[in-house]
Amino acid sequence: MGRAGFTLIETIVAMLLSSVVIILVSGTFLVQNQYYSAQTLNVSVHENARVATERVAAEVRTAMEDGFVVAGARTLTLRSPVVLGAVCDRAGNDVRVHIEGGVAGLDTDEIAGLALRDPVAGTWEYQNASWSSVNGGSVGSASACAANGADTTSAFGEFHTILGVGTMFASVPDEGDVLMFFRQERAGVEGSQPRLYSIDLTGYNEREIITPTPASDPAWSPPKP
Repeated sequence: MGRAGFTLIETIVAMLLSSVVIILVSGTFLVQNQYYSAQTLNVSVHENARVATERVAAEVRTAMEDGFVVAGARTLTLRSPVVLGAVCDRAGNDVRVHIEGGVAGLDTDEIAGLALRDPVAGTWEYQNASWSSVNGGSVGSASACAANGADTTSAFGEFHTILGVGTMFASVPDEGDVLMFFRQERAGVEGSQPRLYSIDLTGYNEREIITPTPASDPAWSPPKP
């Protein structure tokens, strides 16, 4: 008996039909993949915008008058108050202040400077200074303020000497003036660092390339100025 088999024409037709099926399935997959990539990118953009808006709003709410130092494309540097001190005595360029609650509970490392309020204009004059550079301790501060009429009863630890204030501002702070100790923070928007992506020849199928630093490839030459 002879064996039945496929003719050359039948084989070619079967291969063509198989190719058409594969092309259709591949096309459907590519369309779905492109749609997924576009939706993922759209969600990422909206999420970054939402996070940026919330972060900026939160930082701005804590800022004081004239508290903005510099605003960049992806960062915001601003000042916010740590604690206030009322000047109750002056000795040369040094002043003694009353800080309600004292400084024991404060994180003095976050203090970035002092601000003096102009009682007439109602504005603040800022000077950068670390706590260690102006800290004169509390010894004798309460007694000096008490001599000027300050009530120091049970509050000796709330009086402090601040060094060199008279050299920082246009005028030496006097009794009754207000000093503010402020922090200076640089806030960055989450997800704002540059990233590197790749796409295929169709212009779709976006993929993020993980790099050691934001949007950098060690194989590339340094960016031109």
